[in-house]
Amino acid sequence: MSTFFDFNEKPDMSFLGLKPDPDYDPNKVEIVLPQFSPSLQKTNIPDGLFASCLTWLHSFFNTYPIRYPFEYTGTKPEEYSKHATCVPMEVPYLDADTLIGMTKTCESVSERVSTYRVRNDLIVKVNGGFHSPYVESLNLLMVRTLTTIPVPQVHQLTIKDDTSYLAMENIAGRTLHDCWDELSIFRQFYIAWTLRGYVKQLRSIRRTIPGTLNGSLGQGIFLSDDGAGPFSSYSEFVDWYNHKLDVGKRFCKTPPDTPPFDESYPLVFTHNDISMRNVILGDDGKVYLVDWALSGFYPEWMEYAAMAWYLDVCPRSWTRWIPFITGNHKTSSLLQFHPEMHVFDVLLINDMRRVSITNILDPIVAVEKNTRADNPVGIHVAALQKVPATVIKATKRQS
Repeated sequence: MSTFFDFNEKPDMSFLGLKPDPDYDPNKVEIVLPQFSPSLQKTNIPDGLFASCLTWLHSFFNTYPIRYPFEYTGTKPEEYSKHATCVPMEVPYLDADTLIGMTKTCESVSERVSTYRVRNDLIVKVNGGFHSPYVESLNLLMVRTLTTIPVPQVHQLTIKDDTSYLAMENIAGRTLHDCWDELSIFRQFYIAWTLRGYVKQLRSIRRTIPGTLNGSLGQGIFLSDDGAGPFSSYSEFVDWYNHKLDVGKRFCKTPPDTPPFDESYPLVFTHNDISMRNVILGDDGKVYLVDWALSGFYPEWMEYAAMAWYLDVCPRSWTRWIPFITGNHKTSSLLQFHPEMHVFDVLLINDMRRVSITNILDPIVAVEKNTRADNPVGIHVAALQKVPATVIKATKRQS
């Protein structure tokens, strides 16, 4: 049995202690671009054949210099938002109404996210919700500046009515999801080797505090659906996850031998969603990496785990390259919680399989408080309580 909810009626959430923002203006429109202060130093690598050879040599010998460009003084993670921001555009790429209207006249090109190709050279990614709308644009700027990884150029970020519209360069090409089986084994090896080099470049960019570039809520497959953090230290992140794992063991019989969070690795910049749909083989021959919304500073084995999460939906000809691309990290297990369904998914990395455990909370609804002080573990099962029937109408059905 699983529990599902009907939110057709707007619930009274006052029992959570939530209050309306007195400064909220539904008609306010932001048109911004990402910016780092101080500015990041552009990676100076020459173009052409020499650059390609140099990148391959770096990848083969793993000689990318280790960098800590975000070690600012001050209280963490609050200090990060002062240096990684989005600033108003003096001359917008497109006015807000035009940009938003263009997304209404075409269908999404992605099955997973609302992404619209509004022109041959322009794509718009639409995201609603309370997560920071600035994270992906900051990630793209950072990657374009500090690495040689081909990623889309951000033209404009528009925010209106709690919805963000990220306008960026449209990459002409095909995703690996659409063309992988047509490629020769040599072409597949070339792509895997190229991605391996990309991962090594990202891992050369490090920070001592986990999470996003601007210190907002972290997102990802192995973080709670409402985000996690922000964390003030690596140890706080580890404690948050181990508590989550402990809850899984106590409430849903997660395998008792599931090991705790492996904190032996440094925090490196991690894409966190390298899937076949997020790798584009460009018409220009380049291998592009897109969808940086979940990226941040996490231990390097999380890149491996995020790729392994798609084992059951990807061909063997792709999944066999995962350890080659990210390094082999078959040493731990990871837990993902789906609060709306009361389901835990467990990724058993050590034997490369995934299991789901249902019927763990039945009619009890887990409520998460928004402040870290009230909820230091940051997960829905941390504050179990009965929710009034007038707030949420729950219906049961066989899973």
